Amino acid sequence: MLDRRACLVALAALPVAGLAGRGHAQAADIHAPDGLAIGGMDAVSYFEGDAPRPGSAGLALIWRGAEWRFASEAAREAFEMRPAAYAPSFGGYCAWSMAQGVLASGDPLVWSVHQGRLYLMHDAAARRLWLGDVAAHVARAEAAWPAVLQG
Repeated sequence: MLDRRACLVALAALPVAGLAGRGHAQAADIHAPDGLAIGGMDAVSYFEGDAPRPGSAGLALIWRGAEWRFASEAAREAFEMRPAAYAPSFGGYCAWSMAQGVLASGDPLVWSVHQGRLYLMHDAAARRLWLGDVAAHVARAEAAWPAVLQG
C-alpha cells in the first residue's frame, strides 16, 4: 500500500481540470530550464515573507514534469496539498510579456503576488509596467496564455 506522501505526489502529477485559460500551471506548461522550476526557489515562500527563499535539493519533489525545491518540510507539504495554489501563473513565464501576447522567461527574483496568485516577470522594468494595472494585465495575459504557449 502506498504511503500518504506517495499518494499526494501521484495526485499532484495528474492534470487539473478547469484550469485551462486561467493562467494556472498545466501539464507540460511549466517553464523549467534544465528541469528546475522557478530557478530552485521555494514556491511557498513567495506567500510567507518579503522575499522568496532558495529551496533545497534534499526537499524536492517532481510536479508536472519539473523539480520543485523547498526551504522546509512544511513548505513542501503545503505545496503537495495544493500545488496549483503556489505554482506561478503562466507556468513561470513572464506575466507582463504574456499580457503583450509574447512568451518570455520569468525571473524568479522579479515577482508579484496579486489576489493569491504568483506572477513572475523577466525584469524590473516589466514588473513596474505590470504593477501599473495588475487586474487589466492579468485579464489580457489569461486571454493570451493558451495561444501564446502553443504559438
